[in-house]
Amino acid sequence: MLKPAIMYKEQIQNEMKSKFYTDKMFFYSGYNGQCNISISDEPKVGEYDYASVDENGNLVGYIGFFVDLYERMAYNFGLISFDEGNITLASDLNSVMDMLINDFYLHRIEWRAIEGNPACRAYDRFCKKYGGNKYVMHDVVRDVSGKYHNSYIYELIL
Repeated sequence: MLKPAIMYKEQIQNEMKSKFYTDKMFFYSGYNGQCNISISDEPKVGEYDYASVDENGNLVGYIGFFVDLYERMAYNFGLISFDEGNITLASDLNSVMDMLINDFYLHRIEWRAIEGNPACRAYDRFCKKYGGNKYVMHDVVRDVSGKYHNSYIYELIL
């Protein structure tokens, strides 16, 4: 179930800190640095931050994105699971996509991911379901072990 992230701000930020120096952080941030999620007390127009919570109110993940209403585009997605294997986050991501497509009347949705991110399977399914595209940029990001990863750009034109 989606809840405003501000209600879980401290918990989300603490969960992010626990991901520092891990592959989860690498896949979330897209680089080898560490970052925390900035959740505004008063979001700007077009700024959306959600906590994904289970039926008991337990935090399972975070979903954030921006919507440009002039361009009719959603972009700059952030998604991270704090409870591996919990399907609530996947269900909430589907709800977000449905909301963006059916309620916002967008023209374009775009997001990025790094090769090896387990979420890429779901992203590929979104593209298949909605007729989107996936573009591959080769050897874009180098992990701490020295291995290069491809970067993917996903787009849905609605």
